[in-house]
Amino acid sequence: MEKILKNTIYIFTVILLSSCSYYAYPPKVHTTHSYTYNYKSKINKSWEKSKWRKTKEPLEYVKYDINGNEIEFGEYGEIWRFSEMRENKDGSISFVSGHGRKTENLNTVSYKTYNDSNQIIQENIWRYKDNKKSYLVYKTLFEYTDNQLIRELEFNENDSLIRTKNYDLESNIKSESKTKTILEPFVRIEGNSVDSIVYDSQNREIESRYYFNGEFLRRTVTVYNDDNHIVTVYKYDEEPHNLWSYTETRYDFLTKRPLRKHWKVLNSTTETKEIYIYNRKKLLVKVLHYRVDQFGRDELEYFTKYKHKLY
Repeated sequence: MEKILKNTIYIFTVILLSSCSYYAYPPKVHTTHSYTYNYKSKINKSWEKSKWRKTKEPLEYVKYDINGNEIEFGEYGEIWRFSEMRENKDGSISFVSGHGRKTENLNTVSYKTYNDSNQIIQENIWRYKDNKKSYLVYKTLFEYTDNQLIRELEFNENDSLIRTKNYDLESNIKSESKTKTILEPFVRIEGNSVDSIVYDSQNREIESRYYFNGEFLRRTVTVYNDDNHIVTVYKYDEEPHNLWSYTETRYDFLTKRPLRKHWKVLNSTTETKEIYIYNRKKLLVKVLHYRVDQFGRDELEYFTKYKHKLY
């Protein structure tokens, strides 16, 4: 009887330890697919959101190699456009155009290759049509000296150089100049832009400035609270000292992954919150997206689910 009792206690202990096992770091992931769930309006009250009626749309997917490097990133929502010419009753001609998205189709896919030191050496971004490659959007080459990244060169679909990013290893300053479309996919503005990014001794971005055609565009300042694992990003718009919004993100101590994010526009009721949920293997499984209503209450607008395939 005593032997049976000991065996029962042993089995129970093994099951308990197995079910409560703790993963300090996530396992290796082969592919991650994410889906967005948006709440529909109530059937009889279109001005209110339903708590159970929702739509599901694919958002993106990510593929990794065995070393954890991202080798493929696909974004759903193929952009389609239409335009037609119409003859009016008075004999005049009107042109009608518009755009939309096919949520089930891929829009763009990025492919990355790495060297033996797990350093990225090339990235190709393809536009897709009907889930097939349509044309090459950008190609970026990465150059290294003594195992340190010193330059990025980006080319358009015509193989013309449109962006150069240089890395100053001594002063931790990275500058960027480019001639490309800066607003996509619907509004296309061509011009010259210059970006300047400053990094700290740990190679973390602490300040960036963006200029377009010689005019100031925006500035960001990042503050790291390492004791509380909080990162705050301040964004300045129109003028270098005109603070527009801030984003505060809290991270997990072990995995360094986000736990919650709060975004606020100054002097405005515009405010959002995100809650990140992980499983026991420390893999992200859901993100809850809230907006703060005019009464200061958190309202769940939509959520994102993640499905992982492991090696």
